[in-house]
Amino acid sequence: MNTLGFRKIACLLSACFAFATAYGQPNISAVEPVDRAEDEGTQFFRVTGSGFGDKQQGPPVLHDFGTYTFENGERNDFQGNFFSHGQYMHDANDDPMRIWDGVGTPGGAIDRAPTAFIRDGDHRHEAVGAHYRMRGGAFVGLPMAYGGDHDLDPDLRRFARPDGNTQIYVSWWIRTEFHPNRHVKIKPTGIDGNFDFGESELTRGERFVVPGGGAQGIDVDGWVIGINDDGWLEVEFDTMSNLLRLAGKTLVGQSTGAEAYISDDTGTIESFTSPEKYARIWETGGGNSGIRASWALDRIYVASSTGPGDGGRDYFRPDLTPQAWNLMEFMIDKSRGTAEYWVNFEKKGSFNFDPSVAEHVESSPTLQVVGQNTGDFGLNTFEISEPYMDSTWQRVIVADSKNLESATSYELQRPLSWSRNSLEFAFTRGQLPPEDNTYYLFIFDRNGTKNPEGYPLKVVSPPNPPSIESIQ
Repeated sequence: MNTLGFRKIACLLSACFAFATAYGQPNISAVEPVDRAEDEGTQFFRVTGSGFGDKQQGPPVLHDFGTYTFENGERNDFQGNFFSHGQYMHDANDDPMRIWDGVGTPGGAIDRAPTAFIRDGDHRHEAVGAHYRMRGGAFVGLPMAYGGDHDLDPDLRRFARPDGNTQIYVSWWIRTEFHPNRHVKIKPTGIDGNFDFGESELTRGERFVVPGGGAQGIDVDGWVIGINDDGWLEVEFDTMSNLLRLAGKTLVGQSTGAEAYISDDTGTIESFTSPEKYARIWETGGGNSGIRASWALDRIYVASSTGPGDGGRDYFRPDLTPQAWNLMEFMIDKSRGTAEYWVNFEKKGSFNFDPSVAEHVESSPTLQVVGQNTGDFGLNTFEISEPYMDSTWQRVIVADSKNLESATSYELQRPLSWSRNSLEFAFTRGQLPPEDNTYYLFIFDRNGTKNPEGYPLKVVSPPNPPSIESIQ
């Protein structure tokens, strides 16, 4: 048997051993504050219980707050010291302390629109120092905390590219200007009058109506956006229906009375769908072998360009609320051949794939890109906050409900240490309701199993420093 065959068997045995040594679902017995004087202003807690499972390292691979980032538990302030508000990320492409090894670089090796570093403005919460703004296919990816680009010279890496990790968990907060699934472009045969496009063609303008443009001849309406460089009129519908019904109709601006005449040719009416992608996960350079996974606008899939096994996929369109922060979570276990995806605190689905698509047992999947990628998002703008990545599904969540399924808000926490029966984490309040003083703690193990009911945590407001007390 060749070396690769032995490695595959070793990987399968390792996975079986992990399941055989599982200690049931996580159970929390106590939480207590931990005093860390060197990190004044941050709250830290120790959790004891059982069933947490072993973890390769306590901290996640990456937790990025913009101006400061935690890489395998080490704080990196490079971006806060390097970037000014609105500066493009590719300006740091050659700096060894950069957080991301893959960013859109116009005219460069990755010829995409640039990603802007946003220091000022409406961040998701007060602990965020900056977030990323993306237009025209811009993105960030290939965290240096995981070795950067697959083919990066090892001498240029601050962290080695790991071998043999079979899991990946990634999450990110996203705010879109327009609803990605209701964003449509139309090539009109003519326009009479001048639509009000608002402050710019990158924001909503006036309201419109298409008389008789919906099912059974009802009117459909929405927002006018602007006219792109190719002369297509971009709009955002309030609800989405069969676009073919728009053929031959007239789109009317409700404030200006301007009219856009829609052709009978349905080829002049297009929505933004796959191959446009929110994120990609690859395990080898170029994605030409091994796992090649994507979360696209209308589907999620795990496949291999050259592997012998069958991939898996789900057709799914996330219902993101435009102009608000939405949480997206994507996780893959290549040894079990399974993937899960969550949107706004709710598991939306899972699917299986043949584990043999992971033909490179010695490699580890990484976050290739997050943002806009592989297609045309038109005039839409994405903002990305707090990308998080780890090489395991294990994670810590604090929510506003003891039943995670009914939570209206939850925050991913940053683990510091992790063992089977104990862990420590740094608390992030984020957007948890500030008027509440009780939250609920959830621990996820490597299989994605959590404690069935949240462990209650009572927040004690200052005096200094703030702390969390367990409710017994």
